[in-house]
Amino acid sequence: MYEFTDKKIKEEFKKTEYGKKANKMFWISVIIYIFVFLTTVFALAMYFLKNIENLDYSKVIGMAIPFIISMIIACYFDGKRDGAIEQFKRNMK
Repeated sequence: MYEFTDKKIKEEFKKTEYGKKANKMFWISVIIYIFVFLTTVFALAMYFLKNIENLDYSKVIGMAIPFIISMIIACYFDGKRDGAIEQFKRNMK
């Protein structure tokens, strides 16, 4: 939605108070998601290198939970921004 919206409409949306807030929250959640993703990949790699013979999958799942939660939060704010831009386009007409 947001990616396929006209650039002029996106710029006008970003100037609104809610547009600033929606974009800010989206980008904060994306940055956190990337950080958690890289941290999870590094932790899993270290875990697998140290415990090749006796893997405990409950620990692996435990390491992946923050990644899954941050992904859900990033998707939530992406959807919120998409909905806001669609509502903004409807209100412009």
